[in-house]
Amino acid sequence: MLQPAAGEVLRQGHYRMECAIAALTAEVGGNLEPLGWSMDEVADLALVIDGPWGSALHLLLAQPAQQMVLLTDNPCPEYWEDLWDFAPRALLVGGHSVADIAKALARAEAGETFRQVPRHHSPLTVGERKLLQAAAIGLENKKIAAQ
Repeated sequence: MLQPAAGEVLRQGHYRMECAIAALTAEVGGNLEPLGWSMDEVADLALVIDGPWGSALHLLLAQPAQQMVLLTDNPCPEYWEDLWDFAPRALLVGGHSVADIAKALARAEAGETFRQVPRHHSPLTVGERKLLQAAAIGLENKKIAAQ
């Protein structure tokens, strides 16, 4: 279990966890608790872990992203942009420590909007990304063409 660093002030906060991998939910939740963050199913602030890849996109299509901190280690920059287009409070890409996640929750709870992603350049246009997104969520060609 992760312990706070010497002299670190614990912050008390509540969040709800959205993750399709139960073991990951338990591990991250257990490690955030000593840092002052407790899981609460009715909290306004959500921590969304994109596991397995693509699960965050499906969740965002079903509910608004206003009070979300999104974590993904998906290597696709176009996917990161798709997630960011839903306007979450925070997007963290790549490996982040539990302390980083706790800090992101605090920043998002304070109303800050930010993202931490590797430098990247995508050759795809917004329209091309939308087409790939529609295919990724399983829309049939006829429905994609109708859009």
